[in-house]
Amino acid sequence: MRDSLIEALSRPRNRTAAPTPYDCLEPSPSDDKHLQKPRVIERDAGSDETLAKRLLLVVRLDQETSAFFIPKSKHTLTVTNPDSQKVVFKYDVPETQKPS
Repeated sequence: MRDSLIEALSRPRNRTAAPTPYDCLEPSPSDDKHLQKPRVIERDAGSDETLAKRLLLVVRLDQETSAFFIPKSKHTLTVTNPDSQKVVFKYDVPETQKPS
């Protein structure tokens, strides 16, 4: 099964404004403005503070996005930067741990 989490996050969600991939992001608890944006884990070495080496996307699950985490499912996550750099990450969701 091939899916793109970013594409799913971009689908219209019965909102009046145009949807963005950030609509499903959970705001950082340390952000006073509660903006829905990626969290910077590691900044890029250099003077430009708008660049980062590592980002963390914390997705608020709903009916559409929860399908990406069904136990034993397989997915492909594709992320494309504004300058067209692309990374593809394939992942398998493990079977949930059963209580003993």
